[in-house]
Amino acid sequence: MAFFEKMKEFMDKSVSASKSAFDKAGDAVQNFGDKSVTKIELKKLETQLEKKYAQIGKFAYEFFMNKKTASLKADNADFEQYFKEAQEVVAELDKKKAALGVSSSEEEKKSEKTEKTPKSTKTGNKTAKAESKAAGSENKETEN
Repeated sequence: MAFFEKMKEFMDKSVSASKSAFDKAGDAVQNFGDKSVTKIELKKLETQLEKKYAQIGKFAYEFFMNKKTASLKADNADFEQYFKEAQEVVAELDKKKAALGVSSSEEEKKSEKTEKTPKSTKTGNKTAKAESKAAGSENKETEN
């Protein structure tokens, strides 16, 4: 009888451990899915903000070209509307970033790193090797 009781106890623990593992895995997948959706929403908002900035720039350009004036004030009704819309998008972006736990400064640092990182290409590497060989052969010629 002791063998069957130990076997039952072992099976109960195995089932409990499996259930716990599946619950944790399910939570992790749900969390990953939620973060992915939020990241997609972030990208959409960033694109929307870039469009708003483009609208502001276009408005300013057309204003200066049509009015032939050197100043545009923030109290201009159309200009003020563009700014208000851009500020609303920025506020939404900040909410989404807060939900992900990403600050604006962290996001800016990431974009700066990707902009500054040089991208190497095969032709670039071949060119560097060729220049290195050429420099080496020039050094040998000057030594002789």
